Amino acid sequence: MRAFEEFTSIGGEVIKVNSNVSKRYFTIITSGGKFRTDKLSQTEFDSCTSNTANDWINFLKSDDYSQI
Repeated sequence: MRAFEEFTSIGGEVIKVNSNVSKRYFTIITSGGKFRTDKLSQTEFDSCTSNTANDWINFLKSDDYSQI
């Protein structure tokens, strides 16, 4: 994943996502704000690198992140 990869969801929402490989977290920017995932295990981090915009929207429905 390159720096702030841009995705568009099925509903048309634009989401920008950046990964921090060494610290194993993602920064997610939506129209609703800027969010950061909690530190992920290596397996979780690797599986998230192929997330789609809809995957990230669903992720933001969880409690595994902080608003920054």
